[in-house]
Amino acid sequence: MKRLKKTLRWIELALVAGVAMVLMVNAWLVWTSTARLDYQLATIRRAGDPTTLADLEPSPIPAAQNAATYLRQANAEISAIYKAMGKVPGALPPSDSVCGSNAAAAAGAVTRILQAHAKVVPLLTQAAACRDNNLELDYTLPPGESIAQSIKVAERYGAYVGVLLYGRAMPLLAEGRRDEAVRTMVQALQLARQADHNPLLIGYLAMLRVRGWATDCIDVALQTGPVSKPVRRALEAELAIQDRMQAYVWVLRSQRAAFLDEFKTIPHRQDWFISRVMWNRQESACLETLAFDLAIAQDPRPYRDTAQLIAERPKTAWGVGGGMLPSIRVSQRLVALLRAKVRVLRVLNAIQEHPPAAGQPPQLSELGLPAEAYTDPFTGEPLHVKRIMGGWLIYSVGENYRDDGGSSKAPRDDVHAGELPPAAGGVETTRRQSLAKPG
Repeated sequence: MKRLKKTLRWIELALVAGVAMVLMVNAWLVWTSTARLDYQLATIRRAGDPTTLADLEPSPIPAAQNAATYLRQANAEISAIYKAMGKVPGALPPSDSVCGSNAAAAAGAVTRILQAHAKVVPLLTQAAACRDNNLELDYTLPPGESIAQSIKVAERYGAYVGVLLYGRAMPLLAEGRRDEAVRTMVQALQLARQADHNPLLIGYLAMLRVRGWATDCIDVALQTGPVSKPVRRALEAELAIQDRMQAYVWVLRSQRAAFLDEFKTIPHRQDWFISRVMWNRQESACLETLAFDLAIAQDPRPYRDTAQLIAERPKTAWGVGGGMLPSIRVSQRLVALLRAKVRVLRVLNAIQEHPPAAGQPPQLSELGLPAEAYTDPFTGEPLHVKRIMGGWLIYSVGENYRDDGGSSKAPRDDVHAGELPPAAGGVETTRRQSLAKPG
């Protein structure tokens, strides 16, 4: 009996010691994981970056400098314009890759629609020229509602840009008013930039698509005839801004703040035993991955090299926010694709303004562009230039890093400017010799 009591006593002591050890280990893990997380957050704050969406609340903007002042006045008529244009065959492109299909036939009807809403284009033009924009967002919304808000903002700005492109610029181009058309396309790109303070990645991805509409239209416009030098200079200035993609880095920082907000909403997130350690580690892993993605976004090396760095990085299984990791990877590719399109347009514009002597290939270094403007963002090598049908085909090798001769038939083929898509015949059915002449 004494031996049994003694055994039970030792078992009790062992259990107490075991529980004490578990609590001590848990306390140590809580302390170390919290210290690590606090250090990461302090580093973000020292860099002046947001750690919550509420940090993004903008300062007041003078009404005359605020794009929202003018866009708010246009909102009521935007839907009516789109509804009316949707009833005109060829007024809106059937896909993102075709700009201005049958635009000549639709031009008159679309022009009349815009005349019935005469104040809209001037308001959009004023908004495009503004120095800043207050998107009038609610930064206190829970995560799910923040995503819905970001999508709604992108849809609204896509509609503004679409009216300028398809309601104004393409009809002008169909009428042969190229300078006015290209100026309006530049304004469309400027207007797309007014949405750059939309803080979530999903909204930024939607606006990349909208920027693609504008670059497609500019590609078509530059092929239909000469453009004046002032318009070419204005186009180059805006394309240079688009090439920098500064908004991409900003949106990754803002998305990080959104993730931090999301972690705060997890039930029992701060429970001391086990749960707190687990979520601290998850949050730290999320921040480490986003720090890596921010470094990649600012890495000057070509996409081929940074994609290799991404492939070599050990896979991290997030909890909260893990569903966004594939979107970040997609965004890196889409940014490279848009940058390639912007650069081939910059080169096309410059070659048309400064064509080489007859029979001579163009020297990219003599076009008056900075070196990065004619560098393929996928490989870091110079963009390719071909003379075709009296004009110029400029292209990047694209995602497969292979020279496909300018072909874009497959999704990973070359990214080009200077070759009219088959469905754009309503704007121009044949390439003109004047493409090679200075504008």
